[in-house]
Amino acid sequence: MKVDLTGLDGPGLAVDGAGNMYVSGAYANVIAVFAPGSDTPMRMMTPGAEDLTVMPDGTLYAMTGAGVNEYRPGGSSPVNTIDEPAGNLGFGIAVGPAR
Repeated sequence: MKVDLTGLDGPGLAVDGAGNMYVSGAYANVIAVFAPGSDTPMRMMTPGAEDLTVMPDGTLYAMTGAGVNEYRPGGSSPVNTIDEPAGNLGFGIAVGPAR
């Protein structure tokens, strides 16, 4: 299947447990969500991101130039933001299982 990624400059890509594909556009300031088998986004989320991680419960973490945004499953805007430490030139995300 060919998916239209016009305007999505990447590089973030993630897939959740339901098969939904998340594609970020950091400069386009958007995250597009594609349902399995669909070639057009079912939902657009803002702001865009440089990297994406989806947890088993569907929570999405999106790394931006300013920190990490947390989105609830099915949400379109952040519910929490973790700011990048001042003066830090690199910032990444890593998540593990809940304990």
